[in-house]
Amino acid sequence: MANTGYGHTALLNPSSCINAHESRYFIDGTLPRPGTKCDQDAPPFSTSLTRTGAPTAAGGLAPR
Repeated sequence: MANTGYGHTALLNPSSCINAHESRYFIDGTLPRPGTKCDQDAPPFSTSLTRTGAPTAAGGLAPR
């Protein structure tokens, strides 16, 4: 399975497609079909980040 987004992982570049495949694998061991490709849900840098680099729900900086 390939993440056709930006960067190397889906951790900070969320993909509901990747999340669904991960859930299926952890719940019942089902692997995606060979050649499966998933896009990320939004372009990079589309939300604001906290000072630690974590996205915030409101899109702004988290309070200190």
